[in-house]
Amino acid sequence: MTATAASSENVGTGYAPRSADVPPPAADRPVLLIPSLGRRIAWASVRAALLLLAIVVLPWYLLQLVSGFGVGTPIPFLGIAVLGVAFAGLGAARYVSRPTRAFGPITVAASIVSVVYLLYLIPIATIGFQHADNVSVAIDFGRFLRYCLIAPLFGIAAGAVTTYEDFARPRERINYEYSL
Repeated sequence: MTATAASSENVGTGYAPRSADVPPPAADRPVLLIPSLGRRIAWASVRAALLLLAIVVLPWYLLQLVSGFGVGTPIPFLGIAVLGVAFAGLGAARYVSRPTRAFGPITVAASIVSVVYLLYLIPIATIGFQHADNVSVAIDFGRFLRYCLIAPLFGIAAGAVTTYEDFARPRERINYEYSL
């Protein structure tokens, strides 16, 4: 069905009567399925709680368990707890801010906390075992943690690129990540 008009009034680009089989002008934009703020906060809280269990409570429990068998480590609980809470909090903030422009800077901040966490652990990354005053074993895993620094460095780079792209091309990432 085509639209015709007797005069030139109300006729222009984009004008069509309601009965015409012409899609609305906004139909070329993708349908976005962005989770609500409440849902993102709820999932971020669950994620932060699980992360705290995995990187604070479980290591503390395992260190307490193995210390009963004579295995010692110089890693203090306070350092693990403070950096673990910061890491879990930034991870939750990163998840909540994903559909916003704050996602890139929070990704950079979370990666920097990861670097600080690993740098904190590298000098004290030794586990020792002593048995009957004549057998002593020490395992140093500081070199392994140095290699683990590669991942958060890539996270810093990815956050910087995401920040640049979000300001240079607004909504491009959102349309890509949340389209139907």
